[in-house]
Amino acid sequence: MTLSSNGWGPDPNDWAVMVVEGQGQGADRCEDEPLGQAMERGASTLAPAARRALYSAAEREWLTYHCTMPLFEVNQVTQVSTHLHNFAPSPGLGSETWNAADWWLSGAARTGV
Repeated sequence: MTLSSNGWGPDPNDWAVMVVEGQGQGADRCEDEPLGQAMERGASTLAPAARRALYSAAEREWLTYHCTMPLFEVNQVTQVSTHLHNFAPSPGLGSETWNAADWWLSGAARTGV
């Protein structure tokens, strides 16, 4: 048994390499061929709808096989001024500036009042 932790992003390709079978080894230690195949199929396309469907199938296989035991999920807390509008938290664990082009400040913040 191995206990590991990682800040995996929202795209399964960020962490699929831990599941996909490597040459001559099972990097996932799950020994579940359908799981490895499902992850490989998901990584093989860039079409958003196809990726969602393929990775959803991989997720169902992962949960059915009971390869991992999720312990907790880290909550992300972001503090933002009430003068900043259109802010949206990053969907991953990255920088909170991912939609900065859409931000705008209300009048009081711009004038310094």
